Amino acid sequence: MVRNDVAVDDITLATILSGHGQAGLEHGRVIHAFLLKNGFLLAGKIGNAVMNSYARRGDVVAAFRLFSRMKVRDAASHTILINGYLKLGLFDNARAIFDEMHSRDLVAWNSVINGYVKASRIKEALELFKQMEDEMVKPDEVTMNSLMSACAQLTDLQLGRSIHRFIRQQGIKEDLFLGTALIHMYAKCGSLMDAALTFSKMEIKDVYTWTALISGFSVNAHGHEALRLFTQMRKEGVEPNDATFVAVLMACRYWFDQMVRAYKIQPKIEHLGCMVDLLSRAGLLYEAELIKMDTKSHGKGKLLDR
Repeated sequence: MVRNDVAVDDITLATILSGHGQAGLEHGRVIHAFLLKNGFLLAGKIGNAVMNSYARRGDVVAAFRLFSRMKVRDAASHTILINGYLKLGLFDNARAIFDEMHSRDLVAWNSVINGYVKASRIKEALELFKQMEDEMVKPDEVTMNSLMSACAQLTDLQLGRSIHRFIRQQGIKEDLFLGTALIHMYAKCGSLMDAALTFSKMEIKDVYTWTALISGFSVNAHGHEALRLFTQMRKEGVEPNDATFVAVLMACRYWFDQMVRAYKIQPKIEHLGCMVDLLSRAGLLYEAELIKMDTKSHGKGKLLDR
């Protein structure tokens, strides 16, 4: 375009930069230099696009340098830098930028809350959500998705139910992603009845929704129900993914354990070989190695508790 003297506008450059954020940091720097040389004002969409090209590639120093020089910064400018810091685990820096925002939009709130949850800084995530409520900012499905993940990490069923009630009171739509997060939370907290009830009320279910429930039953030692759900999922035409098969194989591991504990049947080499193969295929190499080691030591093995 430049060689052919075709005019380059802000929208074109912003589009190019959004692509180069993935292609490489050096390309972004070249475009940044071109903008400066040709007198483009690094503000608004184009300024944010340049900053995002740095932040997405992990160069938050360059992103902050540009941010500090921008005469006009909007909520998107702040959020880009916040996400850049969060990606590198620089939570204090991210929070400092968030706190200096005069007008915080929902995207900024969600970014910081989700960043805390992903880093297992649950207390800070919940405190920020409380601040969000105090400032009368209405949360959305994305906010609640993060909070469900927080409750799952804490395995705090009471808190999870409390937030679920809040979701209903606020009229927040339990879409596919939030519904799946609710199932995961209830299953992680051991409340399979709540997980199954949430599942039954969902109009749309994808492989992640099914897998969340199957995994919940497998982990909570309900292997038979997990396998029944897997069969039902296939009947409804939903294709399983790798995580689904991990959950199914965990259910099979439960039945292996039942063979030993409930039926007092000592596993033979055929049983052990089958379990090693299943666990290996599921990516559970540590568990597979434990069975192999126990077999070598005693001539017969047992499935060791995790």
